[in-house]
Amino acid sequence: MIRLSRSLQERLEGLGFSVENVAQEGPPLLLATDGKEKAKRTILFYAHYDGQNADPARWTMSAPFEPTLRAADGTVVPNDGGPLEDDWRLYGRAVADDKGPIAVLFHVLQGMRELGISSDDVAIKIVLDGEEESGSPHLARSLSAEINRDKLAADLLIPLDGPVFPTGDPTLYFGVRGITTFDLTVFGASTDLHSGHYGNWAPNAAQEIAWLVTQLKDPFSGKVLVDGFYDQRTPLGPGDLDALEQVPEIDPMIRERFSIPWVEGDRKLREAITWPSLNLRGLSSADVGSGARTVVPARATAAFDIRLVAGCRAETMVDLVEKHLEKLGYRVVHEEPSAEEIAKGGKIVQITRRKTSYGPTRTPIDWDISQELIDVVRKATGEEPIALPTVGGSVPLAVFEEHLSLKMIGLPIVNHDDNQHAPDENVRPFGSSASSDKLIPSRPPAFQFEEVLHAPDAACRAGVIAGHLPIRSRDVVDRRREHAHR
Repeated sequence: MIRLSRSLQERLEGLGFSVENVAQEGPPLLLATDGKEKAKRTILFYAHYDGQNADPARWTMSAPFEPTLRAADGTVVPNDGGPLEDDWRLYGRAVADDKGPIAVLFHVLQGMRELGISSDDVAIKIVLDGEEESGSPHLARSLSAEINRDKLAADLLIPLDGPVFPTGDPTLYFGVRGITTFDLTVFGASTDLHSGHYGNWAPNAAQEIAWLVTQLKDPFSGKVLVDGFYDQRTPLGPGDLDALEQVPEIDPMIRERFSIPWVEGDRKLREAITWPSLNLRGLSSADVGSGARTVVPARATAAFDIRLVAGCRAETMVDLVEKHLEKLGYRVVHEEPSAEEIAKGGKIVQITRRKTSYGPTRTPIDWDISQELIDVVRKATGEEPIALPTVGGSVPLAVFEEHLSLKMIGLPIVNHDDNQHAPDENVRPFGSSASSDKLIPSRPPAFQFEEVLHAPDAACRAGVIAGHLPIRSRDVVDRRREHAHR
């Protein structure tokens, strides 16, 4: 990470920025400023330069840290300097999340320098986070440090993280969900017991946890059964509701793509993500498959995440879950109970609160600056951008509002089907929305693998390649519509 941060610093300094590490602890948190101290407005861009871990055995289109450009049919495209096709994809870890967007930002800034595009009225600052994929545990401390407050002051935060809407239209998002996680563990005997000798008699922890899960959330309607769970949410404002109605419906397309047999409740996806969610993310008890044993499991654990929306506080939401467990007749403990405690009888559940990664945040779409940015994208692309009141993912943006009073508006640029966090992560060289080429001031030359090989870190080679690829938009999901266009 140190070598990569140095490379990014050198690149930014070459673009005329002053760069410093403002991290109070942890990996470098780079802040780049253009020095326009008398500007009327300051824009702070946010992106992260770390990436998810990768298991090379699960990648099929390239090794994770050997970026590979492939045509639509999967064949490797040689570096012969020829034209690039809009359905080719660059494969590699972090090409989309988030090194690709960083490289694109650098390219835009370089193009502006080459064309002499500048304004003394608008100052640009850039924050590059080196630990977003780990939950940015040190970001809040760095933002709240007195020494950094003036340095980070701005009028608007623009994160570049995330994909465009699946239709491929120009996209802006005005909120992100937060997330908190916890585990529930129930206990039976002090050890797994023979199911022939003790089945029908000894308590089965696996069956108990299966029942308990259904007491927290109806598996078919999707309704969370915890009292007060939805009451914490701040309702959408009139402008947000109007924008939500304009968001294209993609539910049938998403259901077909992922073979989803039915959906929870009757809300459209675009509305569902504006509500808090309780998600069962994993179960553990005894063994399954070829390793399954004929036992009565002694313990079982269910792992949950809660996606938070504006108004929801992590501690409050988990407190509500605890109260609900008590209403179900459980004694709630926070440390693993001893065998003696368990043997006393009664229902015991251990709750383990995991670290909260991010809080939620949302910027009103009818805010003056929101409307200004929508108009900028509209004029630049000639199209009406999709304005999302919130997106489903979680990014550490709430801390900017908490410590710097900064509102955010997200400007995603990578394709929706980019496999971020998954094997075969990819980015389309020509971008993802139908008009993003109009936002790019110049067209770079074809990338050269020689430069990539000299990248200081294998993990950033994909970003170096992405920085040499032009961005243009096309529909990235509905191939039939794309071919019809042609």
